[in-house]
Formats: sequence, C-alpha cells, structure tokens
Amino acid sequence: MGLGNIAPDSMLVAQERQYKCLISAGEAIKQALLAAQAGTAFDALCLLIEEAIGPLLELTGQRVSQAVVDELFSKFCVGK
Repeated sequence: MGLGNIAPDSMLVAQERQYKCLISAGEAIKQALLAAQAGTAFDALCLLIEEAIGPLLELTGQRVSQAVVDELFSKFCVGK
C-alpha cells in the first residue's frame, strides 16, 4: 500500500493524541450546534465554542496540556 492509495481529501492522523483532540473538538462543535438550534443564549454558545477551541489549539501546538509535557519528559532524558 503506497501513498498513491490515499485520497487527497482524506485526513491522516499520526498519533492517538491528535485523534483525541479532533474527536473532542468535533463533539464540542456538535454540542454548540445543537445548543444554537435550541435557541441557547449567545454567552452560553461562546462557552461551548471555547470548548472546541482548546483541543484545536493543542492539535496545532499553540497550547500544550500537562499530559503532553509529562509524555515528553517520560520519553526524553532531560539532563541537568
């Protein structure tokens, strides 16, 4: 199986952490859409949207969670 079998519009996720970020963001967006359709107040919708932004920032590396920091330190020896 070469890379030629991959559709250009398909998405590849290299790590489980990336997958979890995408799933988390997707679920938060679904909740925000459902809330918007139900007539939820704008302030509450903003909070739901912020729940989606967090995992996306982690995915792009603009925010690093403590779990990521812990994983890095567990895999690499950081000398004094």
